[in-house]
Amino acid sequence: MTLHDAPTTPFDGGPPDQIAETLRRMSRQASVTGHTVALVAYTGNVDQDVRMWAAETLRHAVNPIPEESAELAKLLSSTAYDVSYWAATMIGRLGRRNGNLTEVVDALVACIEQSPSLATRERAVAAISQIGPAAAPASRVLRSTTQSDSPRLRRLATEAVRRIGVAA
Repeated sequence: MTLHDAPTTPFDGGPPDQIAETLRRMSRQASVTGHTVALVAYTGNVDQDVRMWAAETLRHAVNPIPEESAELAKLLSSTAYDVSYWAATMIGRLGRRNGNLTEVVDALVACIEQSPSLATRERAVAAISQIGPAAAPASRVLRSTTQSDSPRLRRLATEAVRRIGVAA
């Protein structure tokens, strides 16, 4: 079953319980494509069930497509931490298949430098690592991040430096 086969989609609006139920059904599908940006945005919804099922769908069923990269990059600056976290996660899942890599890498760098959420910064560093050598413009912020107080963030940054092929 694909998203288009579902009797209703969360993108049509409706009451939160109906959206949550549609997202619950989507989370059990083998693959959901082409709706990543809307699902990431739902992780910032005011309704707890909508947020939970959007995250479950992203975790288990979503396969982002390169055409979604630019919109996902914009969501990295969201003040809703779940939104920026999942945007970074989906960009990482795309890796080298991201659309405009310059724009995406710039947005990831800004996220690492500006996000107050450690988990979001970790996901942004991991996404840069997945992009690989094309993310070399992020080397300055990665080298700086290898000195972070967070052991996990330091380790992720060190790995990203290695994967993109620049000296720490």
